[in-house]
Amino acid sequence: MVISLQEGSKEEWIRGVKFALRHPDRMPAASEIAPEQKPQPLQTMDIKDFDRAVEILKQVDTRIPSDVIQKAVQLLFSTYILPDYDLRKSYIIELPSTNMLALILPLPDSSHFSNATSIPQTSEPHLGTSPRDDAPNLTAHPT
Repeated sequence: MVISLQEGSKEEWIRGVKFALRHPDRMPAASEIAPEQKPQPLQTMDIKDFDRAVEILKQVDTRIPSDVIQKAVQLLFSTYILPDYDLRKSYIIELPSTNMLALILPLPDSSHFSNATSIPQTSEPHLGTSPRDDAPNLTAHPT
C-alpha cells in the first residue's frame, strides 16, 4: 500500500494508515507477538559451525569485512537460523548512491514471514558483485 504525504488530504492519509494497520495480511509488530511465540536468542554456538559459516561468507565476497561476517553469523546463530541455513544463497549488491555494499541473506521459509511480500529471485546463484537480473524490480514495501 502506497501512502503519500504530498498527495491527498490529511484525512485520506489517516484513513490509509488505519486501513493498513487493520489489514488481515499485515505482519504483526514485535510488540504484538506473544512472548512464547517470539524467537528466543541462543547464547552459545558450536565453534566448528561458527568457523564453517564464517568461511562460507568469506567465499561469497572477499570485500566483506571480517567484523561484519562475524556479526552476521552471530545474529543468525542467535535466532536459530544457523546452522541449518545455507549461507551459499547469500550475495552482495552494490549500492551505487552510497558507495557501499549490502550483504543479502534471503530469508528461509518461516511462518513468521509467510505474509510478507517477497522480492523475486532468479534461479542463478548471486555470488560476487555482478548485477542481478531483477535489480530494477527491487522496491521498498511499507510495513
